[in-house]
Formats: sequence, structure tokens, C-alpha cells
Amino acid sequence: MWTDRQNVVGFWFAIDDVTTVNGRLWVKPGGHRPPVGSRFGRTENDAPTMWTEVHDPAPYPVDDSVPAKADCRHAGPVAGHPAEPVP
Repeated sequence: MWTDRQNVVGFWFAIDDVTTVNGRLWVKPGGHRPPVGSRFGRTENDAPTMWTEVHDPAPYPVDDSVPAKADCRHAGPVAGHPAEPVP
């Protein structure tokens, strides 16, 4: 997740239960440290138009990604932090 001010936290809500049987979220330890490869957003006037900004077209490496340790019940939130430290 990216914003011009890195002071937000993102939440993901499961529609169904998330378990080892039906698939878990995967995380990349330290994945918040490399530079941003690309980002997308909505136009300023909130029209249904999106924009994409690509900084590095190389595929994001996922070889060292690991499954999240916890199962998540439906409607359970999972929090994510910004890529940069919050001042």
C-alpha cells in the first residue's frame, strides 16, 4: 500500500474463512524494505478511472515468501503497515 504521506494502515477482510486447506495469505519477510516497483490509484476527481505508475518492470521476487501463520475467520481483519516508517 502506498500513499504520498506514509501514515496509513491497510486492512484486508476475509470473505470466507482462510485456512491451510483453502489457502492463506502469503507474506514476504522484509518485503516493505525494497523500493516500490509499481503503484496504482484512482484519479483525483474520484472518477472510475485508474492510473498505474511503474518504477521497476521486473517481476516482484516471491521465492522467499511464506504463508501467514494464523488462520483468519470470515470478516476477520488483517492489518498491513506502510512501506516507510511513520515519523
